[in-house]
Amino acid sequence: MVDKTDILLFLLEKGKASWSDLEKRFVKGPKEFHIARQTLANYIRGLLNQREIIKIVDKATLKPVYVISERGKKELAKKVEQLTNEVRRLQSILKSEREIRKSMEKDLKEIFRLLEFGEKRERESKLAYIEAILLLGDKLDEILELHPEAMTEKESEELVKKLSALITTGKPSKEFLKELEESARKVKTSHH
Repeated sequence: MVDKTDILLFLLEKGKASWSDLEKRFVKGPKEFHIARQTLANYIRGLLNQREIIKIVDKATLKPVYVISERGKKELAKKVEQLTNEVRRLQSILKSEREIRKSMEKDLKEIFRLLEFGEKRERESKLAYIEAILLLGDKLDEILELHPEAMTEKESEELVKKLSALITTGKPSKEFLKELEESARKVKTSHH
């Protein structure tokens, strides 16, 4: 969007400009600089009132031209300084955002690594637990094969069901542990 600063920059660059020069640049010029003729007239009037530009007669053409005044140059320098400071501020914000993003990415990677490690340890411990239960089941099978009188077929089936349930849940109930102890005692007493 064109504003008074663009007109000041144009006058600074050209040195002087007639109304038709300003019209070519800002009314009939490229799309990025296009404004209405009335808007251009209002901007020029405002700049004249603020004494940022002055209207003089060009000695060569004897036509009125606009030139930037010292006050206009100071205002332009102030505006450029403000824009430069704003650009620096935005660059600083972008830099800190990038640093924050990098730090967050690093922290997230560490969290995911810890989660994966925890899941792996949990899987490993569950596998070890299941293996222990399966070994216990195998041992009971061996004992029952050697001493079939130690446990009835129904008791044996119930024990197998409970061992299977234990493998899927991963947590033995207190009742089950008591029953397991009793079964082991039965097997021991019948063995002796």
